[in-house]
Amino acid sequence: MFKALLATGRISNLPTVWSNVLVAFVIIFGLNPERKDLVTVTHTLDMWLPLLITCIAASLLYVGGCFLGDAIDAKFDEQHKPDRPIPSGVLSRKGVFTGAIAMLALGSVIPFIITHGLIPAEQRAESWLHLLAIPLLVAAIVLYSWLHKKSPWYGLPLIGACRFCLVIFGGAMAASCIDQEASFIPNSGWHPLTEMLDGILVTFAATVAAYTICFASVARSESSPKPITWRKVLIPTMLILPLWMLIPAMFESDFWEKLPQAAELLLHVETLPIILVALANYLIWNTCSFIKLKPNKGAFVSMSLAGFCLLDAFFIALSGWENFFIVLGLFLLALLLQRWAPAT
Repeated sequence: MFKALLATGRISNLPTVWSNVLVAFVIIFGLNPERKDLVTVTHTLDMWLPLLITCIAASLLYVGGCFLGDAIDAKFDEQHKPDRPIPSGVLSRKGVFTGAIAMLALGSVIPFIITHGLIPAEQRAESWLHLLAIPLLVAAIVLYSWLHKKSPWYGLPLIGACRFCLVIFGGAMAASCIDQEASFIPNSGWHPLTEMLDGILVTFAATVAAYTICFASVARSESSPKPITWRKVLIPTMLILPLWMLIPAMFESDFWEKLPQAAELLLHVETLPIILVALANYLIWNTCSFIKLKPNKGAFVSMSLAGFCLLDAFFIALSGWENFFIVLGLFLLALLLQRWAPAT
């Protein structure tokens, strides 16, 4: 029964959730001009507690969403996947549904309760505005669980929206816990709330959403013997996703003036190796997953799910080797957990 619970909750995918949240935190904390650069997690003690809280809440929401999806899909699974825990009788549909509601509720409430304790009273009203990302994430999860089997036109955008909102939720929690007096610089035009909805965080969220939609388009047909006819679009799309990090800069009015400075940063002796290693890891892993695409769709999807962390590692590369190795560790943890709980 315990193994069935792990499989139903897709526990092996939780490291990818934590990885998405970690990158969102590093982006938001690093946008603070007083910190001057992307921060290193291990050197930022004030980041650890809200990061841990966010990961716990996000885990509850993710597992709750998986439970909800399996409870709603029970009749479909009886016909197409009778070996799954609910149709096989290992878990009851009612019990899984009850667990889903409990976890979604708990995951939604925890950030408000903890933030209430962390943030001074005079700052709570503004900080709670950031937490509006939570109902958006929960709504995306519920809508996906309810509609994803009805049509790919519902399912694919909604599963992308779930990951998009997860990243925004991570950024929102980070922004809500930054000391407002230390982080808000009058007349600078900078504030966590505005930065949360601008630039690299939204680009990262959109990239994660696009990556999700790409492999989910294969996962939808996992139980069908029909071949993937959109491979020629799927493969190059997934391979170029890391380049999306350049999009915010391209829309800056002084893009061409700053281009030499950006090139100097990327080619710096301390920066270039980590970027190249991160990019190579992502490209090699995805190339290996594409080899599995035709003979074994399930293997491709499982590899792609773990590959979330490698996409995250590329985005976090500029913040240093420490953060990179943390995300790489989460990638290895995801692969390890797949031995006990299937990713799909």
